[in-house]
Amino acid sequence: LSENILRIGLGIFIGSWIARYLGPEQFGLLSFAVAFATLFSAFGTLGLDPIIVRNITANPLDKNKILGTSFLLKLCGGLFTLCLTVIFISWFKPNDQLSRWLVGITAAAMVFQAFDVISLYFQAQIQSKYSVWARGFALIAVSFVRIFLILRHAPLITFAWASLIEIVIGSIVICVMYQWQRLSLKLWLFRTAILENLIKDGWPLFFVTIFTLILTRIDQIMIGQMLGNTAVGIYAATVRVSEMFYLFPLAIKSSIFPYIIKSKQMDGESYLRKMQKYYDRVVLSGVGIIIFNTILAKAIINFLYGQQYLEASTILSIHIWCALFVCLGSASDIWLMAENLQKYILYRVIFAGISNILLNLALIPL
Repeated sequence: LSENILRIGLGIFIGSWIARYLGPEQFGLLSFAVAFATLFSAFGTLGLDPIIVRNITANPLDKNKILGTSFLLKLCGGLFTLCLTVIFISWFKPNDQLSRWLVGITAAAMVFQAFDVISLYFQAQIQSKYSVWARGFALIAVSFVRIFLILRHAPLITFAWASLIEIVIGSIVICVMYQWQRLSLKLWLFRTAILENLIKDGWPLFFVTIFTLILTRIDQIMIGQMLGNTAVGIYAATVRVSEMFYLFPLAIKSSIFPYIIKSKQMDGESYLRKMQKYYDRVVLSGVGIIIFNTILAKAIINFLYGQQYLEASTILSIHIWCALFVCLGSASDIWLMAENLQKYILYRVIFAGISNILLNLALIPL
């Protein structure tokens, strides 16, 4: 939660400053590149994160085998993501060199995110503070870099490089934190049996991740193609505000998951009580987020982005209503994963992703 407060605070200050500096058109181009690269990021994460946390929590003695196998799988996935993204953007925008560079730099971050398996280990041990320190240090350091870039009137592409540098620094620091806990990367092992189990349990979540990314990112890509970069910039400003508020309930999700798994193993009644508490809290969070943003949408957008983005306030007052359903979805995801029923998450998100594309095709031209 503290990390997300820091991220939101810097996001409000630095992110809105970057948006004002770049203007809606260039900010839209940067947002398009991030959305395009993110659309393929499922091949880097492979939907394995909750499965890795669950397996380490349930089998702590096998942690080196789980971490080693997961790391190699994610590293290969990250390299595949980078290649796939570059191929598709070259086909999608053959005459736009700047877009290809922006997407390629953004996609390169997926290679370094293989080290996120260390964060998953700390999450399983309910020691997320070490991951927070690593990511927080990287965030603060690169925030100063971003301020320097704005003051020096740096070109658009340098902000993409700054995002990549943030991931690289975070990966280095999280490795140092792992070694600091008297743990060693050299002890990680690859095991085919664990690979098979990860793929067997994780494939539904892999497709869940793909369709979730379609659900959350395809809007910006389709708007960019149908309405242009300025429209993407206006819409992306809205999405950034909405997603900043989503971080609160989702932060609770990552911390509560290991508790839910342990309580399920020990006591069925305690498990159900904890699930009920979690549902109550995230729904209250969602309702609070909606009320706050619906009433103050215009003031929020004007304060953060200025008059040139004022059109985003109308979008925000509608878009923020997603918060309640994001909160409900995060709660049900935990129960379904604890019960090893990931396929139902897949069915839900496939329906949502396809519906989103069809609705975009019908409504964006209007």
